[in-house]
Amino acid sequence: MKRFNDAKALLNELYDKTQSHIYLHQLGMVAREAGDYIEALNMFEHECSMLTTNDHLGKAANMYEQALVNDLLGNQDVASKLATLCLALSLSTEDNIMHGCAYRLMGDLFRKNSFEKAKMYYRNSLEAFEKAKDNIACNEIKERLNSLNKC
Repeated sequence: MKRFNDAKALLNELYDKTQSHIYLHQLGMVAREAGDYIEALNMFEHECSMLTTNDHLGKAANMYEQALVNDLLGNQDVASKLATLCLALSLSTEDNIMHGCAYRLMGDLFRKNSFEKAKMYYRNSLEAFEKAKDNIACNEIKERLNSLNKC
């Protein structure tokens, strides 16, 4: 927990100095990783209000986090809507990492009720991560696909 507190202190200091949404986003991620989902969601919602309408990458990353946190809170309908928005926003950018993350999120949400849709999204995620040459993410997606193939 000390590492979370250290990260939180540093990011709070940076946010206070700059008022940059990037540090607020990072604070939300730290809160999510620490299991404080309500605090994380509040940070992501505040970050979203700071983003400009033409910042599709920033909005996609924000929707990703909001969807993820809502899923962790058990708000599947909200998570699904936010994940769909995340995917649409990400595909309006040329960022293959964001594409891969958005497709992975959709796969994670669909694996609960539709293995075929989950596989489709995971395959798209794998393709995006391969384009980005992110071997760690590729291996992670291959593990998810393998686990679905065993079902």
